[in-house]
Amino acid sequence: MRRAPGAPLPGVPAALLAALLAALLAALLLVGGCAGGSDETSGAPASPARTTAAGSGVRSYVALGDSYTSAPYVYLTDVANGCLRSNHNYPSLVARSLHVPHFRDVSCAGATTADLTHRQQTLPQRDLSVPPQLRAVRPGTDLVTVGIGGNDFGISSLLLGSCPTARASCLPMSAAPQIRRAIAALRPVLVHSLRLVQQRAPAATVLLVGYPKVAPDHGSCPDLPSLTPTALAMLNRLNRQLDDAMRAAARRARVGYVDVYPASRGHDICAKVPWVNGIHTDTSRAAAMHPFGIEQRAVARLVVQYLAAHG
Repeated sequence: MRRAPGAPLPGVPAALLAALLAALLAALLLVGGCAGGSDETSGAPASPARTTAAGSGVRSYVALGDSYTSAPYVYLTDVANGCLRSNHNYPSLVARSLHVPHFRDVSCAGATTADLTHRQQTLPQRDLSVPPQLRAVRPGTDLVTVGIGGNDFGISSLLLGSCPTARASCLPMSAAPQIRRAIAALRPVLVHSLRLVQQRAPAATVLLVGYPKVAPDHGSCPDLPSLTPTALAMLNRLNRQLDDAMRAAARRARVGYVDVYPASRGHDICAKVPWVNGIHTDTSRAAAMHPFGIEQRAVARLVVQYLAAHG
């Protein structure tokens, strides 16, 4: 599952990341720096943790994940060695909501489950890389959120990566069987990954965080690549199958599952209030085909609600 040096990131093409990085660097030069988004996020104040329903506070929280966790271009985004990590992504918001005194966010754009245990080459052409994400999880960690899996086996690339413009369908019918096989193969990999997290932090609450609904059930819009009705229906089925596979993996590993898909219904790319950006990057709000800040706030609420209900 390791990428060859110089190979594009699954689901996040190297050209896109290079463009994002260049724009971010230019923006940082204008503002003279970037607050937040580093591994040790300063946004969570070191005050006593709010207690959960069970009366025990979260004192040490580690966030693992890919770009749907790091949230590129959600203000304010740090380059973070190519990880493009926002200090207003859902882990940062959860940490602030719970007043977690010790918080580490190592989510990274383009990450796969392999990058939990291996060093991730974020932008090989710029010689940028980050340590294995699991290195941040310690025996004393008591909350870990994991938002990863969509990049494994090229799932994101197959679902959305062939949609650079609105001129062509992004889901060739011939790709569907390959995507289904990839989703089926992801489940045991996720189970193994979650168990590795549990081994490193035996007393931690571990939550697998799912992905939102991306496309509408019917119709289209300028922000979505052109899709036939059949292709659109297939894209939605595969999106749902990915969600189902993640839920099943969480159940098998005996960890919690934060199901974003139902909450995101009615907030697809073409919705009046979309949670996911369309095919055009907005450098003040979100990368192309990535979550807006509103989605990250919604996911943060779901995580906090889950902890309150299961504390």
